[in-house]
Amino acid sequence: MLMLVQHWQKLLPGKILEVNYEDLVTRQLEQSQRLIKFTELEWQENCFNFYSSKKLVRTASVSQVRKPMYTSSVARWKPYEKALAPMIAILNKSEFTRDLMG
Repeated sequence: MLMLVQHWQKLLPGKILEVNYEDLVTRQLEQSQRLIKFTELEWQENCFNFYSSKKLVRTASVSQVRKPMYTSSVARWKPYEKALAPMIAILNKSEFTRDLMG
């Protein structure tokens, strides 16, 4: 877990829910129910079938909202892993987190 996430978990215990993208797209029902429970909202079946809603969507993600979840983006970052390694290392350094948090 990134030090930055650890910082916020410590600062706001029990207020931040970590959601793993791969878990969300492969176990959508389970993870969606977990998210709704965490937010203390009432589960409704259309939470799972969000894409079938006819409500107006005014965001840039309108085309995604109309489709079921998909797994084609899982591990899509892997080809860039080598290039991302320095940034990941910086984000994991406690000095960076201390500087960022003041």
